Amino acid sequence: MKKACILLADDHPAFRESIADILQRTGKYDIIEAADGQEVLRLVEQHPGPDCILLDYHMPGFTGLEIAEQLALLLPHVPVVLMSSYGGKPQGWVQEKADLANVTYADKNAEEILKALEKSVYVGQDIYIDDATRSRLQDMGFVFASDAMNAVIQRAINAARSDLNVLITGETGVGKTQLARVIHELGSRSNHQFISFACSNYAANQQLFTSQVFGHTKSAFTSATVDRPSLFEEAGSGTLFLDEISEIPIEAQTTLLTALDERQYRRLGEHTVRPINCRIITATNRNIDETADGKIFRKDLMLRLKQEYIEIPPLHARIDDIPELVRLYLREFARQENGRRLRIEPEAVAYLKRQQWPGNTRQLRSIINRVAHSTTGGSITVADLYKVMKDESGRTTAPQLPRERVVTTPEPTAPKQAASIEEIVDRSVRSIFDGDFPCDLKQVVEMFRRRLIEESLQRTSGNVKEAERKYWGYAATGKGGLMHQIKKFDLDPRRFRR
Repeated sequence: MKKACILLADDHPAFRESIADILQRTGKYDIIEAADGQEVLRLVEQHPGPDCILLDYHMPGFTGLEIAEQLALLLPHVPVVLMSSYGGKPQGWVQEKADLANVTYADKNAEEILKALEKSVYVGQDIYIDDATRSRLQDMGFVFASDAMNAVIQRAINAARSDLNVLITGETGVGKTQLARVIHELGSRSNHQFISFACSNYAANQQLFTSQVFGHTKSAFTSATVDRPSLFEEAGSGTLFLDEISEIPIEAQTTLLTALDERQYRRLGEHTVRPINCRIITATNRNIDETADGKIFRKDLMLRLKQEYIEIPPLHARIDDIPELVRLYLREFARQENGRRLRIEPEAVAYLKRQQWPGNTRQLRSIINRVAHSTTGGSITVADLYKVMKDESGRTTAPQLPRERVVTTPEPTAPKQAASIEEIVDRSVRSIFDGDFPCDLKQVVEMFRRRLIEESLQRTSGNVKEAERKYWGYAATGKGGLMHQIKKFDLDPRRFRR
């Protein structure tokens, strides 16, 4: 079982050692100890991944509350438990808690501290994405192969196990709405509604935004001719997803913050208090930490929404996902077109992986859909892709098409000396840099290696052993010989047989 890492801070060594011993004996926790607030901040830099932080409310120097305020900025997704030896909550606690997300309170005794940790920290097995979960994700249109997206999905699975507010960030088109739906479907609220709301459509009108989110009664304002339920009511016990949350009017943010803190609200034009039973997931394509300056977005609201935080990387940073995404989009096309199946050439997939994709997965889906509808053959080629993509606003890499050959009678020249391997490589490298191709050198090396393998198979009619002996040598291709490289590049030697 994976243990949770707890950072325990208290200025009384005897109490600290006693609590640390009790927590360790549960078998659920590993403990890092700190004697004061300054040591907490230093340890956080050395150990950036604690699962929970236990703070004494009254410590010399920095108090527990002051440290909690700094941790809300440094580690907003890490829960904090403030401990106090007073009989009741310290004076002013309710107001202090309202200003901090992800902070809970516990009396300073072992039983209460253990209860607070049970509520704040998930302890379980390391997350493994099994085949059944992958199948469910695929049904929801979420496929991946890259390590970056594997980490994103693991965080989403972990978030689905709690009811904390989740903030998802990423560029436009990376799939923030899809990920929000994944968290909903994998969680305990999957049998209830998932309501998605685009805040950007109401960015310029506070009253319109408030009436849409909180609902209104008839005659609450001039154009209110009927009662309108709130989004909280529509979501019920399900999930309310607020997309582009950073676009909501600054005036409306105060109302939203109050509602989330109190878990209740009023419709516009009525006095009845209604409960909020749904989970809140939000998303933005902006850097909300830079935006949360009080002028564009309230810092305290950002902290409330960012109890769990997931960032989806752009498509160009996870190109290993492209083949999986393309296969998904071609399956979608087949369902739409009465089973018409298309395959995509390996060279075409490599071409897609060289693009920059400013529109991310949304742009890739659009391209594949357009190409699939326009091609008349049974497979998609580089030429098919280039024909569609040259009209896109984003920059594309032109495929190297054969130039038209002009047959002329050459004048007699002196026999040309054969170029050395070094000269051939030098010319190839210079032509790559001179052409200013938008691909990185790692891709160039992989493409060059693939082409060498294909040519060696072509020249040996697909005989792997002969190609390995004649052109490569066993050690030259790494562990497993040439067949290891052939499998890596998804090549079929039978294709080269004559």
